[in-house]
Amino acid sequence: MEKVIELINVSGGGDCALSNYGNMRDVIKPFNYRFKTGVYVYEDECGMGGWALSTLLTGQNRLDYGCILYNNDKVEQIQLKQIGCYVGENIKMKKFFGFADMTVSEQIHFGIHHGLSYSNSISDIKKLFHLSDGRFNRKFKFVGVERWRISMAIGYAMGKSVYCFPWMNSDTVIKLENILADCLFPLINVGAIIFIPTTSYKKISDIIKPYSPIVIGNV
Repeated sequence: MEKVIELINVSGGGDCALSNYGNMRDVIKPFNYRFKTGVYVYEDECGMGGWALSTLLTGQNRLDYGCILYNNDKVEQIQLKQIGCYVGENIKMKKFFGFADMTVSEQIHFGIHHGLSYSNSISDIKKLFHLSDGRFNRKFKFVGVERWRISMAIGYAMGKSVYCFPWMNSDTVIKLENILADCLFPLINVGAIIFIPTTSYKKISDIIKPYSPIVIGNV
């Protein structure tokens, strides 16, 4: 079934942050849009609503006004966290009665074991997202720059539908070019909704050719 998220008169945001990346206070003014399966580029400068929208779509921040529908059902912040992946951030799953973080491999195995994953093979997921053996058994906070790949791989293993990035300038997009080229296509192929706020629509378009992203925002 095609995934659809509809935003109705949505506004909100606040402190938008990503661990070891940066933070910005950003808000989105009343906004209406209907997202279907695909890659969406919100092309605008930082602080113009794109990062705020990423945090709202993944349940990182609360709505001030409006509502969000997922496949025609109204969803709240907790449901948005369940269906959304905030790319670059850990889901923070715990083991041992909630006292210890799961490793990357444990989180991926959890998704497969509970029938959530788009694939039932750990090795296939490692290959799809080009994950290194050296970081696969580490906790998320110790995986370094590979956290971008790993967060998407964990989202994939958890069967998440929506993948949202923090706002990225052109330098960041160039720095992550290989990661985006490797990891966006597996998500596209399972019908995910991918949202990227950036100033670099053309670069994103070049990275995922022949697929064409959809531009929204102030262009």
